[in-house]
Amino acid sequence: MAQEHAVWSSLVPQRVRCYVIDAELAGGMRYLLEEDTREASARLLRDDTGERVASGRMIDETWIFSGSCSW
Repeated sequence: MAQEHAVWSSLVPQRVRCYVIDAELAGGMRYLLEEDTREASARLLRDDTGERVASGRMIDETWIFSGSCSW
């Protein structure tokens, strides 16, 4: 008996961008990660106020199937 399998594919290459961000996070608080691909950086913002908590630079951009960033 043949089994059906679903295969997911995408025509757009998918990459993972890895950032180094040093932040002290408060328990129970929600945060947003905002990327700036032109500047190769990311900002961590408080969800409730939009205040910047921390920022950092991109250190790697790798294919999603590679599984990890080069730290």
